Amino acid sequence: LVQTSLTEQTIRVDKDVRLMREHFKLHHIDYQYMSPVLIPRGYTRDYIDGKIGDAQQERAIRNAYKRISEISDVMLCEGTGHVAVGSIVNMNNAKVAAMIGADIVLIANGGLGSAFDDLELNRMVCQHHGVRIAGVVVNRVIPEKYEQTKEYMTKALQRWGVPLLGCIPDRPFLGCPALADVERVFRTRLLSGGAKHRMRHYSVHGGNLVTTSVSDFQENLHMKPSRTLYFCHVTRNDI
Repeated sequence: LVQTSLTEQTIRVDKDVRLMREHFKLHHIDYQYMSPVLIPRGYTRDYIDGKIGDAQQERAIRNAYKRISEISDVMLCEGTGHVAVGSIVNMNNAKVAAMIGADIVLIANGGLGSAFDDLELNRMVCQHHGVRIAGVVVNRVIPEKYEQTKEYMTKALQRWGVPLLGCIPDRPFLGCPALADVERVFRTRLLSGGAKHRMRHYSVHGGNLVTTSVSDFQENLHMKPSRTLYFCHVTRNDI
């Protein structure tokens, strides 16, 4: 739940909307236009029962697109999942792209055969709605197969006339929080070593909340791996 800046009403938005708005400081865009159609529990049943119509959904999407594009230099629309997601309410990602005149960039998981097969299914839906595929990005590529995947996926996509925009290697630390993330969460700055250690990553299981005595903490300190991130309350002067 968030509060809109225009009407000061409390509305529900997708969790990714809040993350993107705050992280990229998109404060010139109001929340109500960043998540025009939300599909909570019971929404699909209401649609099938006729309580929600196509015109209502389309109006919300077109209005949001118009409002954001008027105050932005570039507009990026994120479609959850594959391009057919949303078909149950007759508003899938490919149809929305066609509605607002947007090209689509497809994201595929690492691999070659299975990745291309998934891309073909998505391409057919895009083709059905008359949407141009601007390019493909292959995500979570095994580092040892990076060059191979890049070479052969580029060749495979040539039959469609679609470029491979890039490959992203599957690095474990990419899914781990860095000290810079901790700074943002607590709205503070590192007291020392910021420039050198701000982008140091820690695994999700590498965090440890200190709620014990000093002696227990010291014992824990010797037992835990060296790459452990400790949290303690500001009043713990003994720590």
